[in-house]
Amino acid sequence: MNYKTLEIERDGAVAYVFMNRPERRNALDHTILEELAEAFTALQRAFEVKVVVLAGRGKSFSSGADRKEGGPTNRRAEDDTGRARRYASQVGRRAMAAITDLEAMTIAKVHGHAVGGGFCLALACDFRIAASGTRFRIPEVELAVPLTWGAVPRLIYEVGPLRAREWVALADWIEAEEALDAGFLNRVVAADSLDDEVSRWAEKLAAQPELALHMTKTQFRGYAKTAFFGDATETDGDIISAAAQTDE
Repeated sequence: MNYKTLEIERDGAVAYVFMNRPERRNALDHTILEELAEAFTALQRAFEVKVVVLAGRGKSFSSGADRKEGGPTNRRAEDDTGRARRYASQVGRRAMAAITDLEAMTIAKVHGHAVGGGFCLALACDFRIAASGTRFRIPEVELAVPLTWGAVPRLIYEVGPLRAREWVALADWIEAEEALDAGFLNRVVAADSLDDEVSRWAEKLAAQPELALHMTKTQFRGYAKTAFFGDATETDGDIISAAAQTDE
């Protein structure tokens, strides 16, 4: 498929999905999130692909919502129905779900910044490897909106409720080493070693027996869902839409 905001490359059993808006530090608008959902859904049928690496072109993984364009839910369609607007409000959740539900293993290759929605996209991956100096932030509360996209239960599962609450409520910058210590990152490496480290992980995963690797991912995904105590994230789009109506 031809994408406006993504580039996809193949190296044997490894596929690379690059967010390709370097002039905007891969800021997330409606188009890029829809294309991410479409690309990862399409990769479900690429059975020869065993590992998918999500990365960003340019100086950053992703700087988060493109507020210049009105944010990811802005479609600028005056004649949208209520149902269409609600569907648009769920675009980030659909992108995250497509990444999480992909049967192939996923690796987030993170550099520069991973902010807001960019943080969430990295969170959706199975493994996260970052360059030293990478900075993370979840600024939603400071911007007067809650963290949605189904990210709250995922973050609690990955780093625990105490750390998750701190990161979301305070909206402070998180350095790569802190994210590593918290269990959010698998590795932090020098910036000039990031490509090699991610390739090493991808190649090692791709060399594992296919069905055992696939079923292992299925196990981990299933056990993670039991920790969510039911999935209440279908209303996440409604929550952020309601927050957007406040004076703040």
